[in-house]
Amino acid sequence: MTNYIKTGVQHLKENRIFIVLSLLALLVGQYAIEYQPSFWPKMYILLAIVVILLVGLLLSTKRSDKLAKNTFILIFLLGSLNSFILPIRQNLDENTHYSHVLQLSDGKVRSQTDERNFLMVSPDFLAVTKLPSRPEYGNPNNTNLYTKEFLELLNIKSDYKLEFLHQGDFNNPAYIPSAIGVKIGQLISPQLYVSYYLGRIFNVLFYALLAFWAVKISRYYQLQLFAMSLLPFTIWIVSGYSYDSLYYGLVLLIIAQFTNFVGKDRSFTVKKGILYGLSCLGLIFCKAPVILMIFLPLSLPKRVFKTAKTYWLNFLTIAGVGFLGLLWMGQASIFKLLNLTASVATQVSEESAPTISRLDYFIGHPLYTGEVILRSLFDIPSTLFDTFANPQPFMQGVPVLAAINIISVVAVMILISSQLTIQLSKTMKYVLWSLFFVISLSIMYAISGDSRVFKVGDLHIGGVQGRYHYYFLVCLPLLLSPIIKRKYLSEKMVALSAVDNQKVVTSVVNIVSFVTVVNTCVSLYAYF
Repeated sequence: MTNYIKTGVQHLKENRIFIVLSLLALLVGQYAIEYQPSFWPKMYILLAIVVILLVGLLLSTKRSDKLAKNTFILIFLLGSLNSFILPIRQNLDENTHYSHVLQLSDGKVRSQTDERNFLMVSPDFLAVTKLPSRPEYGNPNNTNLYTKEFLELLNIKSDYKLEFLHQGDFNNPAYIPSAIGVKIGQLISPQLYVSYYLGRIFNVLFYALLAFWAVKISRYYQLQLFAMSLLPFTIWIVSGYSYDSLYYGLVLLIIAQFTNFVGKDRSFTVKKGILYGLSCLGLIFCKAPVILMIFLPLSLPKRVFKTAKTYWLNFLTIAGVGFLGLLWMGQASIFKLLNLTASVATQVSEESAPTISRLDYFIGHPLYTGEVILRSLFDIPSTLFDTFANPQPFMQGVPVLAAINIISVVAVMILISSQLTIQLSKTMKYVLWSLFFVISLSIMYAISGDSRVFKVGDLHIGGVQGRYHYYFLVCLPLLLSPIIKRKYLSEKMVALSAVDNQKVVTSVVNIVSFVTVVNTCVSLYAYF
Protein backbone atom coordinates (compact mmCIF):
# COMPACT_ATOMS: atom_id res chain seq x y z
CA MET A 1 0.00 0.00 0.00
CA THR A 2 2.83 2.33 0.91
CA ASN A 3 4.47 1.70 -2.48
CA TYR A 4 1.26 2.59 -4.31
CA ILE A 5 1.00 5.85 -2.36
CA LYS A 6 4.64 6.71 -3.12
CA THR A 7 4.14 5.92 -6.81
CA GLY A 8 1.01 8.07 -6.90
CA VAL A 9 2.75 11.01 -5.27
CA GLN A 10 5.64 10.63 -7.70
CA HIS A 11 3.26 10.65 -10.67
CA LEU A 12 1.54 13.78 -9.34
CA LYS A 13 4.92 15.52 -9.14
CA GLU A 14 5.93 14.36 -12.62
CA ASN A 15 2.60 15.42 -14.10
CA ARG A 16 2.17 18.69 -12.18
CA ILE A 17 2.52 20.82 -15.33
CA PHE A 18 -0.04 18.64 -17.13
CA ILE A 19 -2.47 18.94 -14.17
CA VAL A 20 -2.09 22.73 -13.94
CA LEU A 21 -2.53 23.21 -17.70
CA SER A 22 -5.54 20.86 -17.75
CA LEU A 23 -7.23 22.70 -14.89
CA LEU A 24 -6.50 25.97 -16.70
CA ALA A 25 -8.10 24.55 -19.85
CA LEU A 26 -11.14 23.60 -17.77
CA LEU A 27 -11.30 27.13 -16.38
CA VAL A 28 -11.09 28.99 -19.70
CA GLY A 29 -12.49 26.33 -22.08
CA GLN A 30 -15.89 27.98 -22.36
CA TYR A 31 -14.39 31.18 -23.77
CA ALA A 32 -13.25 29.32 -26.88
CA ILE A 33 -16.91 28.88 -27.88
CA GLU A 34 -18.04 32.07 -29.53
CA TYR A 35 -21.77 31.42 -29.20
CA GLN A 36 -21.71 30.27 -25.55
CA PRO A 37 -22.40 32.66 -22.61
CA SER A 38 -20.33 32.27 -19.44
CA PHE A 39 -21.61 29.76 -16.91
CA TRP A 40 -20.29 27.12 -14.50
CA PRO A 41 -21.99 23.70 -14.51
CA LYS A 42 -20.83 22.60 -11.06
CA MET A 43 -21.51 18.87 -11.44
CA TYR A 44 -19.59 18.58 -14.71
CA ILE A 45 -16.69 20.71 -13.49
CA LEU A 46 -16.40 18.51 -10.41
CA LEU A 47 -16.37 15.37 -12.59
CA ALA A 48 -13.72 16.89 -14.85
CA ILE A 49 -11.49 17.89 -11.91
CA VAL A 50 -11.69 14.36 -10.48
CA VAL A 51 -10.78 12.82 -13.85
CA ILE A 52 -7.87 15.25 -14.41
CA LEU A 53 -6.46 14.45 -10.97
CA LEU A 54 -6.88 10.70 -11.57
CA VAL A 55 -5.03 10.99 -14.88
CA GLY A 56 -2.25 12.92 -13.16
CA LEU A 57 -2.15 10.31 -10.41
CA LEU A 58 -1.95 7.27 -12.71
CA LEU A 59 -0.15 8.48 -15.85
CA SER A 60 3.48 7.31 -16.26
CA THR A 61 5.01 9.77 -18.71
CA LYS A 62 8.64 9.02 -17.85
CA ARG A 63 8.65 5.35 -18.86
CA SER A 64 8.26 4.15 -22.43
CA ASP A 65 7.40 0.63 -21.21
CA LYS A 66 4.15 1.99 -19.70
CA LEU A 67 2.61 3.09 -23.01
CA ALA A 68 -0.03 0.35 -22.96
CA LYS A 69 -1.03 1.26 -19.42
CA ASN A 70 -1.15 4.96 -20.35
CA THR A 71 -3.33 4.13 -23.34
CA PHE A 72 -5.91 2.36 -21.18
CA ILE A 73 -5.92 5.03 -18.46
CA LEU A 74 -6.42 7.95 -20.84
CA ILE A 75 -9.06 6.28 -22.99
CA PHE A 76 -11.08 4.92 -20.08
CA LEU A 77 -10.99 8.01 -17.84
CA LEU A 78 -11.41 10.67 -20.52
CA GLY A 79 -13.83 8.53 -22.53
CA SER A 80 -15.99 7.95 -19.43
CA LEU A 81 -16.00 11.68 -18.71
CA ASN A 82 -17.12 12.33 -22.29
CA SER A 83 -19.88 9.74 -21.92
CA PHE A 84 -21.36 11.81 -19.06
CA ILE A 85 -20.86 15.13 -20.85
CA LEU A 86 -22.49 14.02 -24.11
CA PRO A 87 -26.28 14.60 -24.01
CA ILE A 88 -28.41 11.57 -24.77
CA ARG A 89 -28.87 10.64 -28.44
CA GLN A 90 -26.25 13.21 -29.49
CA ASN A 91 -23.61 10.86 -30.86
CA LEU A 92 -23.66 9.77 -34.50
CA ASP A 93 -26.82 7.69 -35.16
CA GLU A 94 -26.90 6.97 -31.44
CA ASN A 95 -30.64 6.41 -31.30
CA THR A 96 -30.44 3.47 -33.71
CA HIS A 97 -27.41 2.00 -31.95
CA TYR A 98 -29.14 2.30 -28.58
CA SER A 99 -32.22 0.42 -29.81
CA HIS A 100 -30.10 -2.58 -30.84
CA VAL A 101 -28.15 -2.46 -27.57
CA LEU A 102 -31.44 -2.68 -25.64
CA GLN A 103 -32.54 -5.64 -27.73
CA LEU A 104 -29.32 -7.52 -27.01
CA SER A 105 -29.59 -6.68 -23.30
CA ASP A 106 -33.06 -8.27 -23.45
CA GLY A 107 -31.53 -11.41 -24.95
CA LYS A 108 -32.84 -10.84 -28.49
CA VAL A 109 -30.25 -12.29 -30.85
CA ARG A 110 -32.13 -11.19 -33.98
CA SER A 111 -33.27 -7.63 -34.63
CA GLN A 112 -36.84 -7.04 -33.48
CA THR A 113 -39.13 -4.65 -35.32
CA ASP A 114 -42.61 -3.70 -34.16
CA GLU A 115 -44.88 -3.25 -37.17
CA ARG A 116 -46.80 -0.51 -35.36
CA ASN A 117 -43.78 1.46 -34.13
CA PHE A 118 -40.57 0.85 -36.05
CA LEU A 119 -37.72 -0.15 -33.70
CA MET A 120 -39.80 0.90 -30.71
CA VAL A 121 -40.26 -2.43 -28.98
CA SER A 122 -38.51 -1.34 -25.78
CA PRO A 123 -40.24 0.99 -23.27
CA ASP A 124 -36.82 2.34 -22.25
CA PHE A 125 -36.06 3.24 -25.85
CA LEU A 126 -39.43 4.98 -26.17
CA ALA A 127 -38.86 6.91 -22.95
CA VAL A 128 -35.43 8.16 -24.01
CA THR A 129 -36.63 9.01 -27.52
CA LYS A 130 -39.46 11.17 -26.19
CA LEU A 131 -37.17 13.36 -24.09
CA PRO A 132 -36.62 16.91 -25.41
CA SER A 133 -33.06 16.44 -26.63
CA ARG A 134 -32.28 18.29 -29.83
CA PRO A 135 -29.63 17.74 -32.52
CA GLU A 136 -28.41 21.33 -32.24
CA TYR A 137 -25.30 21.61 -30.08
CA GLY A 138 -25.63 24.12 -27.28
CA ASN A 139 -29.43 23.91 -27.44
CA PRO A 140 -31.02 24.57 -24.03
CA ASN A 141 -33.17 21.48 -24.50
CA ASN A 142 -30.19 19.12 -24.62
CA THR A 143 -30.73 16.36 -22.08
CA ASN A 144 -27.92 15.93 -19.56
CA LEU A 145 -27.24 15.29 -15.87
CA TYR A 146 -29.12 18.43 -14.95
CA THR A 147 -32.31 17.42 -16.72
CA LYS A 148 -34.96 16.42 -14.19
CA GLU A 149 -37.09 14.46 -16.70
CA PHE A 150 -34.16 12.23 -17.62
CA LEU A 151 -33.05 11.58 -14.04
CA GLU A 152 -36.58 10.59 -12.98
CA LEU A 153 -37.09 7.95 -15.69
CA LEU A 154 -37.38 4.34 -14.46
CA ASN A 155 -36.47 1.11 -16.25
CA ILE A 156 -39.51 -0.68 -17.66
CA LYS A 157 -39.39 -4.35 -18.55
CA SER A 158 -39.69 -4.93 -22.29
CA ASP A 159 -42.70 -6.80 -23.61
CA TYR A 160 -42.06 -8.32 -27.03
CA LYS A 161 -45.48 -9.33 -28.34
CA LEU A 162 -44.72 -11.96 -30.96
CA GLU A 163 -47.88 -11.37 -32.96
CA PHE A 164 -46.69 -7.84 -33.80
CA LEU A 165 -42.99 -8.54 -34.30
CA HIS A 166 -40.86 -9.00 -37.39
CA GLN A 167 -37.46 -10.61 -36.95
CA GLY A 168 -34.64 -9.29 -39.10
CA ASP A 169 -30.91 -10.00 -39.29
CA PHE A 170 -28.78 -10.99 -36.33
CA ASN A 171 -28.14 -8.10 -33.98
CA ASN A 172 -24.57 -6.87 -34.31
CA PRO A 173 -22.24 -8.51 -31.74
CA ALA A 174 -20.31 -5.22 -31.64
CA TYR A 175 -23.09 -4.00 -29.33
CA ILE A 176 -22.47 -6.72 -26.73
CA PRO A 177 -20.19 -4.62 -24.43
CA SER A 178 -22.78 -1.84 -24.21
CA ALA A 179 -25.55 -4.41 -23.74
CA ILE A 180 -23.66 -5.88 -20.76
CA GLY A 181 -23.34 -2.40 -19.26
CA VAL A 182 -27.06 -1.73 -19.75
CA LYS A 183 -28.00 -5.06 -18.18
CA ILE A 184 -25.78 -4.47 -15.14
CA GLY A 185 -27.32 -1.01 -14.75
CA GLN A 186 -30.84 -2.47 -14.85
CA LEU A 187 -29.91 -5.02 -12.18
CA ILE A 188 -28.32 -2.57 -9.74
CA SER A 189 -30.71 0.36 -10.07
CA PRO A 190 -34.29 1.06 -11.20
CA GLN A 191 -33.20 4.46 -12.60
CA LEU A 192 -32.88 4.44 -16.38
CA TYR A 193 -29.98 6.92 -16.44
CA VAL A 194 -27.80 4.39 -14.55
CA SER A 195 -28.18 1.74 -17.27
CA TYR A 196 -27.90 4.37 -20.01
CA TYR A 197 -24.55 5.72 -18.82
CA LEU A 198 -23.19 2.28 -17.92
CA GLY A 199 -23.92 1.16 -21.48
CA ARG A 200 -21.83 4.06 -22.76
CA ILE A 201 -19.02 3.47 -20.25
CA PHE A 202 -18.78 -0.24 -21.12
CA ASN A 203 -18.39 0.78 -24.77
CA VAL A 204 -15.48 3.01 -23.72
CA LEU A 205 -14.04 0.17 -21.62
CA PHE A 206 -14.22 -2.22 -24.58
CA TYR A 207 -12.28 0.18 -26.82
CA ALA A 208 -9.77 0.89 -24.05
CA LEU A 209 -9.05 -2.84 -23.67
CA LEU A 210 -8.59 -3.34 -27.43
CA ALA A 211 -6.27 -0.33 -27.67
CA PHE A 212 -4.35 -1.49 -24.59
CA TRP A 213 -3.82 -4.94 -26.12
CA ALA A 214 -2.75 -3.49 -29.47
CA VAL A 215 -0.08 -1.31 -27.85
CA LYS A 216 0.93 -4.16 -25.53
CA ILE A 217 1.63 -6.67 -28.31
CA SER A 218 3.27 -4.17 -30.66
CA ARG A 219 7.05 -4.41 -30.98
CA TYR A 220 7.87 -1.61 -33.42
CA TYR A 221 4.80 0.64 -33.54
CA GLN A 222 3.84 1.27 -29.90
CA LEU A 223 4.15 5.06 -29.80
CA GLN A 224 2.33 5.41 -33.10
CA LEU A 225 -0.58 3.24 -31.92
CA PHE A 226 -0.78 5.15 -28.65
CA ALA A 227 -1.08 8.47 -30.48
CA MET A 228 -3.60 7.19 -33.05
CA SER A 229 -5.77 5.53 -30.40
CA LEU A 230 -6.29 8.86 -28.65
CA LEU A 231 -7.24 11.06 -31.58
CA PRO A 232 -9.95 13.35 -30.13
CA PHE A 233 -12.65 12.17 -32.55
CA THR A 234 -12.17 8.52 -31.49
CA ILE A 235 -12.69 9.39 -27.82
CA TRP A 236 -15.84 11.34 -28.63
CA ILE A 237 -17.38 8.61 -30.81
CA VAL A 238 -16.69 5.68 -28.45
CA SER A 239 -18.14 7.67 -25.54
CA GLY A 240 -21.63 7.17 -27.03
CA TYR A 241 -23.49 4.14 -28.32
CA SER A 242 -21.62 3.06 -31.44
CA TYR A 243 -20.02 0.04 -33.05
CA ASP A 244 -17.05 2.19 -34.12
CA SER A 245 -15.35 1.22 -30.86
CA LEU A 246 -14.88 -2.22 -32.42
CA TYR A 247 -13.70 -0.68 -35.69
CA TYR A 248 -11.05 1.54 -34.09
CA GLY A 249 -9.86 -1.18 -31.72
CA LEU A 250 -9.56 -3.84 -34.43
CA VAL A 251 -7.67 -1.51 -36.77
CA LEU A 252 -5.14 -0.86 -33.99
CA LEU A 253 -4.78 -4.62 -33.40
CA ILE A 254 -4.41 -5.35 -37.12
CA ILE A 255 -1.68 -2.75 -37.65
CA ALA A 256 0.10 -3.88 -34.47
CA GLN A 257 0.24 -7.43 -35.85
CA PHE A 258 1.20 -6.34 -39.36
CA THR A 259 4.09 -4.14 -38.19
CA ASN A 260 5.31 -7.02 -36.02
CA PHE A 261 5.51 -9.13 -39.19
CA VAL A 262 7.32 -6.36 -41.07
CA GLY A 263 9.95 -5.93 -38.36
CA LYS A 264 11.14 -9.51 -37.98
CA ASP A 265 11.92 -12.42 -40.29
CA ARG A 266 9.99 -15.69 -39.84
CA SER A 267 7.52 -13.94 -37.55
CA PHE A 268 4.42 -15.02 -39.50
CA THR A 269 3.31 -18.39 -38.11
CA VAL A 270 0.09 -20.31 -38.76
CA LYS A 271 -1.27 -19.30 -35.36
CA LYS A 272 -0.45 -15.62 -35.88
CA GLY A 273 -1.92 -15.74 -39.37
CA ILE A 274 -5.21 -17.10 -38.02
CA LEU A 275 -5.30 -14.43 -35.29
CA TYR A 276 -4.68 -11.76 -37.91
CA GLY A 277 -7.48 -13.20 -40.06
CA LEU A 278 -9.91 -13.23 -37.12
CA SER A 279 -9.04 -9.61 -36.33
CA CYS A 280 -9.88 -8.67 -39.92
CA LEU A 281 -13.07 -10.75 -39.84
CA GLY A 282 -14.32 -8.69 -36.90
CA LEU A 283 -14.42 -5.64 -39.20
CA ILE A 284 -17.44 -7.14 -40.98
CA PHE A 285 -19.51 -6.12 -37.92
CA CYS A 286 -18.55 -2.44 -38.05
CA LYS A 287 -16.91 -1.31 -41.33
CA ALA A 288 -17.28 -4.14 -43.83
CA PRO A 289 -15.15 -2.67 -46.68
CA VAL A 290 -12.12 -2.42 -44.37
CA ILE A 291 -12.09 -6.22 -44.12
CA LEU A 292 -9.94 -5.99 -47.28
CA MET A 293 -6.99 -5.36 -44.95
CA ILE A 294 -6.83 -9.16 -44.86
CA PHE A 295 -4.79 -8.81 -48.06
CA LEU A 296 -1.99 -6.78 -46.40
CA PRO A 297 0.14 -9.87 -45.56
CA LEU A 298 0.35 -10.67 -49.28
CA SER A 299 2.78 -7.76 -49.55
CA LEU A 300 5.19 -9.34 -47.06
CA PRO A 301 8.40 -10.93 -48.42
CA LYS A 302 8.59 -14.72 -48.12
CA ARG A 303 11.36 -14.47 -45.51
CA VAL A 304 8.77 -13.18 -43.03
CA PHE A 305 6.81 -16.45 -43.15
CA LYS A 306 7.90 -19.26 -40.85
CA THR A 307 7.77 -21.85 -43.64
CA ALA A 308 6.73 -22.05 -47.29
CA LYS A 309 3.66 -23.95 -46.08
CA THR A 310 2.74 -21.01 -43.86
CA TYR A 311 2.87 -18.69 -46.87
CA TRP A 312 0.37 -20.78 -48.82
CA LEU A 313 -1.88 -21.31 -45.79
CA ASN A 314 -2.21 -17.53 -45.69
CA PHE A 315 -4.31 -17.75 -48.86
CA LEU A 316 -6.64 -20.24 -47.15
CA THR A 317 -7.08 -17.79 -44.27
CA ILE A 318 -8.00 -15.04 -46.73
CA ALA A 319 -10.52 -17.32 -48.44
CA GLY A 320 -12.02 -18.38 -45.11
CA VAL A 321 -12.40 -14.79 -43.90
CA GLY A 322 -13.98 -13.83 -47.22
CA PHE A 323 -16.45 -16.71 -47.06
CA LEU A 324 -17.52 -15.97 -43.47
CA GLY A 325 -17.82 -12.27 -44.30
CA LEU A 326 -20.10 -13.04 -47.23
CA LEU A 327 -22.26 -15.25 -44.99
CA TRP A 328 -22.77 -12.39 -42.55
CA MET A 329 -23.56 -9.88 -45.28
CA GLY A 330 -25.92 -12.28 -47.02
CA GLN A 331 -27.83 -13.42 -43.93
CA ALA A 332 -31.04 -11.66 -45.03
CA SER A 333 -31.11 -13.78 -48.19
CA ILE A 334 -30.30 -16.90 -46.19
CA PHE A 335 -33.16 -16.24 -43.75
CA LYS A 336 -35.50 -15.68 -46.68
CA LEU A 337 -34.35 -18.90 -48.35
CA LEU A 338 -34.92 -20.83 -45.13
CA ASN A 339 -38.29 -19.12 -44.69
CA LEU A 340 -37.17 -17.56 -41.40
CA THR A 341 -38.14 -13.99 -42.30
CA ALA A 342 -41.61 -12.62 -41.62
CA SER A 343 -43.74 -12.48 -44.77
CA VAL A 344 -44.86 -8.90 -44.14
CA ALA A 345 -41.30 -7.70 -43.84
CA THR A 346 -40.42 -9.55 -47.03
CA GLN A 347 -43.32 -7.97 -48.87
CA VAL A 348 -42.33 -4.52 -47.76
CA SER A 349 -38.80 -5.14 -48.91
CA GLU A 350 -39.96 -6.42 -52.28
CA GLU A 351 -42.41 -3.61 -52.85
CA SER A 352 -39.86 -0.97 -52.01
CA ALA A 353 -37.12 -2.51 -54.14
CA PRO A 354 -35.86 -0.12 -56.86
CA THR A 355 -36.49 -0.94 -60.50
CA ILE A 356 -32.78 -0.63 -61.28
CA SER A 357 -29.89 -1.19 -58.91
CA ARG A 358 -27.25 1.43 -58.22
CA LEU A 359 -24.58 -0.92 -59.55
CA ASP A 360 -26.38 -1.34 -62.87
CA TYR A 361 -26.81 2.41 -63.17
CA PHE A 362 -23.17 3.14 -62.38
CA ILE A 363 -21.99 0.52 -64.88
CA GLY A 364 -24.36 1.83 -67.54
CA HIS A 365 -23.15 5.44 -67.12
CA PRO A 366 -19.35 5.22 -66.94
CA LEU A 367 -18.64 8.93 -67.57
CA TYR A 368 -20.99 10.03 -64.81
CA THR A 369 -19.65 7.34 -62.49
CA GLY A 370 -16.06 8.40 -63.16
CA GLU A 371 -16.89 12.02 -62.38
CA VAL A 372 -18.61 11.08 -59.11
CA ILE A 373 -15.67 8.89 -58.05
CA LEU A 374 -13.06 11.56 -58.81
CA ARG A 375 -14.98 14.29 -57.01
CA SER A 376 -15.54 12.03 -54.01
CA LEU A 377 -11.88 10.99 -53.91
CA PHE A 378 -10.81 14.63 -53.97
CA ASP A 379 -13.08 15.20 -50.96
CA ILE A 380 -11.11 12.76 -48.81
CA PRO A 381 -8.17 15.08 -47.88
CA SER A 382 -10.57 17.79 -46.73
CA THR A 383 -12.67 15.32 -44.72
CA LEU A 384 -9.53 13.98 -43.02
CA PHE A 385 -8.38 17.52 -42.23
CA ASP A 386 -11.79 18.37 -40.83
CA THR A 387 -11.76 15.22 -38.70
CA PHE A 388 -8.49 16.35 -37.13
CA ALA A 389 -9.52 19.99 -36.76
CA ASN A 390 -13.14 19.55 -35.73
CA PRO A 391 -13.50 16.12 -34.08
CA GLN A 392 -17.01 16.99 -32.86
CA PRO A 393 -19.76 18.67 -34.93
CA PHE A 394 -20.14 21.76 -32.74
CA MET A 395 -16.43 22.56 -33.11
CA GLN A 396 -17.04 24.13 -36.51
CA GLY A 397 -17.59 27.30 -34.52
CA VAL A 398 -14.45 26.97 -32.39
CA PRO A 399 -11.50 28.07 -34.60
CA VAL A 400 -9.07 28.34 -31.66
CA LEU A 401 -9.60 24.68 -30.77
CA ALA A 402 -9.27 23.68 -34.43
CA ALA A 403 -5.88 25.43 -34.59
CA ILE A 404 -4.72 23.68 -31.40
CA ASN A 405 -5.80 20.30 -32.78
CA ILE A 406 -4.06 20.74 -36.13
CA ILE A 407 -0.80 22.03 -34.62
CA SER A 408 -0.79 19.16 -32.12
CA VAL A 409 -1.47 16.53 -34.79
CA VAL A 410 1.34 17.86 -36.99
CA ALA A 411 3.78 17.96 -34.06
CA VAL A 412 2.87 14.44 -32.94
CA MET A 413 3.07 13.08 -36.50
CA ILE A 414 6.58 14.48 -36.90
CA LEU A 415 7.72 13.10 -33.55
CA ILE A 416 6.30 9.60 -33.93
CA SER A 417 7.37 9.33 -37.57
CA SER A 418 10.93 10.29 -36.66
CA GLN A 419 11.01 7.45 -34.12
CA LEU A 420 9.85 4.71 -36.45
CA THR A 421 12.47 1.97 -36.82
CA ILE A 422 10.75 -0.14 -39.50
CA GLN A 423 10.17 0.74 -43.13
CA LEU A 424 7.73 -0.51 -45.71
CA SER A 425 9.06 -1.92 -48.96
CA LYS A 426 7.88 -0.54 -52.29
CA THR A 427 5.58 -3.55 -52.65
CA MET A 428 4.04 -2.93 -49.24
CA LYS A 429 3.47 0.75 -50.05
CA TYR A 430 1.90 -0.15 -53.38
CA VAL A 431 -0.44 -2.67 -51.73
CA LEU A 432 -1.35 -0.22 -48.97
CA TRP A 433 -2.21 2.58 -51.41
CA SER A 434 -4.14 0.12 -53.58
CA LEU A 435 -6.14 -1.06 -50.58
CA PHE A 436 -6.83 2.53 -49.60
CA PHE A 437 -8.20 3.19 -53.10
CA VAL A 438 -10.34 0.04 -53.25
CA ILE A 439 -11.66 0.43 -49.69
CA SER A 440 -12.51 4.07 -50.41
CA LEU A 441 -14.47 3.04 -53.51
CA SER A 442 -16.27 0.35 -51.48
CA ILE A 443 -17.18 2.84 -48.75
CA MET A 444 -18.45 5.29 -51.37
CA TYR A 445 -20.62 2.61 -52.96
CA ALA A 446 -22.02 1.58 -49.57
CA ILE A 447 -22.79 5.18 -48.60
CA SER A 448 -24.40 5.88 -52.00
CA GLY A 449 -27.22 3.57 -50.92
CA ASP A 450 -28.28 6.13 -48.30
CA SER A 451 -30.80 8.44 -49.94
CA ARG A 452 -30.13 11.08 -47.28
CA VAL A 453 -26.66 11.80 -48.68
CA PHE A 454 -26.78 10.66 -52.32
CA LYS A 455 -29.27 10.52 -55.15
CA VAL A 456 -28.58 9.59 -58.76
CA GLY A 457 -27.56 12.81 -60.48
CA ASP A 458 -25.51 14.17 -57.57
CA LEU A 459 -21.97 15.14 -58.53
CA HIS A 460 -20.34 13.56 -55.49
CA ILE A 461 -21.18 11.15 -52.71
CA GLY A 462 -21.77 13.04 -49.50
CA GLY A 463 -21.61 11.53 -46.05
CA VAL A 464 -18.19 9.87 -46.46
CA GLN A 465 -16.64 11.20 -43.27
CA GLY A 466 -12.97 11.26 -42.38
CA ARG A 467 -13.54 8.86 -39.48
CA TYR A 468 -14.29 6.09 -42.01
CA HIS A 469 -10.63 6.25 -43.08
CA TYR A 470 -9.28 5.59 -39.60
CA TYR A 471 -7.37 2.57 -40.92
CA PHE A 472 -5.44 4.92 -43.20
CA LEU A 473 -4.72 7.40 -40.39
CA VAL A 474 -3.21 4.61 -38.28
CA CYS A 475 -0.97 3.63 -41.21
CA LEU A 476 -0.02 7.24 -42.01
CA PRO A 477 3.21 7.32 -39.92
CA LEU A 478 4.45 4.32 -41.93
CA LEU A 479 4.11 6.37 -45.11
CA LEU A 480 5.31 9.68 -43.65
CA SER A 481 8.36 8.42 -41.76
CA PRO A 482 10.80 8.14 -44.71
CA ILE A 483 9.63 11.48 -46.12
CA ILE A 484 10.04 13.32 -42.81
CA LYS A 485 13.41 11.74 -42.11
CA ARG A 486 14.71 12.43 -45.62
CA LYS A 487 13.34 15.89 -46.33
CA TYR A 488 12.69 17.61 -43.03
CA LEU A 489 15.10 16.13 -40.51
CA SER A 490 18.85 16.05 -40.77
CA GLU A 491 20.72 12.82 -40.18
CA LYS A 492 22.09 14.29 -36.97
CA MET A 493 18.60 15.02 -35.64
CA VAL A 494 17.35 11.55 -36.57
CA ALA A 495 20.30 9.95 -34.79
CA LEU A 496 19.75 12.15 -31.74
CA SER A 497 16.05 11.33 -31.55
CA ALA A 498 16.86 7.64 -31.76
CA VAL A 499 19.21 7.95 -28.80
CA ASP A 500 16.88 10.10 -26.73
CA ASN A 501 13.78 8.04 -27.34
CA GLN A 502 12.36 8.53 -23.86
CA LYS A 503 12.14 12.31 -24.24
CA VAL A 504 10.19 11.86 -27.46
CA VAL A 505 7.85 9.36 -25.77
CA THR A 506 7.30 11.74 -22.85
CA SER A 507 6.60 14.64 -25.21
CA VAL A 508 4.09 12.64 -27.26
CA VAL A 509 2.27 11.33 -24.17
CA ASN A 510 2.02 14.84 -22.73
CA ILE A 511 0.83 16.45 -25.98
CA VAL A 512 -1.75 13.75 -26.72
CA SER A 513 -3.03 13.73 -23.14
CA PHE A 514 -3.36 17.49 -22.96
CA VAL A 515 -5.08 17.89 -26.33
CA THR A 516 -7.62 15.20 -25.42
CA VAL A 517 -8.30 16.98 -22.12
CA VAL A 518 -8.69 20.35 -23.89
CA ASN A 519 -11.24 18.93 -26.34
CA THR A 520 -13.12 17.34 -23.45
CA CYS A 521 -13.19 20.57 -21.44
CA VAL A 522 -14.49 22.62 -24.35
CA SER A 523 -17.20 20.05 -25.13
CA LEU A 524 -18.27 20.19 -21.48
CA TYR A 525 -19.53 23.73 -21.99
CA ALA A 526 -20.70 23.26 -25.58
CA TYR A 527 -23.11 20.45 -24.78
CA PHE A 528 -24.48 21.80 -21.55
